[in-house]
Amino acid sequence: GRRAERGRQQRWVDDLEQEKAKRIWTALSGLGVVALLLLTAAVPLARHLTGAVKSLDRAMTRIAAGDTLSAIPGLERGDEIGDMARALDRFRADLDKLGELRREQVEQEKRTAAARKQELAELADRFERSVKQSVDRVAGSAGKLKSTSATLTESARSMVRRSGDVSPRAAESASKVGVVHRATEELAPSIEAI
Repeated sequence: GRRAERGRQQRWVDDLEQEKAKRIWTALSGLGVVALLLLTAAVPLARHLTGAVKSLDRAMTRIAAGDTLSAIPGLERGDEIGDMARALDRFRADLDKLGELRREQVEQEKRTAAARKQELAELADRFERSVKQSVDRVAGSAGKLKSTSATLTESARSMVRRSGDVSPRAAESASKVGVVHRATEELAPSIEAI
């Protein structure tokens, strides 16, 4: 009996070990199949995610180069890729606003420069007119002064000529006055007597 009992126990232990080995083999086979399925599913998923990330990268590169009109892929997605696409879209909109503000600033600077140039031109014109008026007045005054000087010179010449004419007449008149005076002196005693 004991041997037979030991033989049964040994078969039972062997059966358990075989059962255990089958279960381990089944579990490992199942894990292998699951791993293979996961790997098979992961490769396309990884390619899909990598493709989406590469598309976003190309869109970012275009926006960085100044192309704010091209489409951004993935905006409709509900995952992290979609979140990244929407963030890039907000960045692009802000970049557009910044560009518009810069264009407005450049236009304002152009308008300011043009207005300043116009003001300086008007100031220069006013200054030129003022200087021209002053020069014209000085020239007019100089002309009047020249005319007055010519008149005075002519008057002086005329006086010199007249004084030359007056001198002999004055001498003649003085001599006649002297004659009248002597005659009056001679006539005075006679007039007294009468």
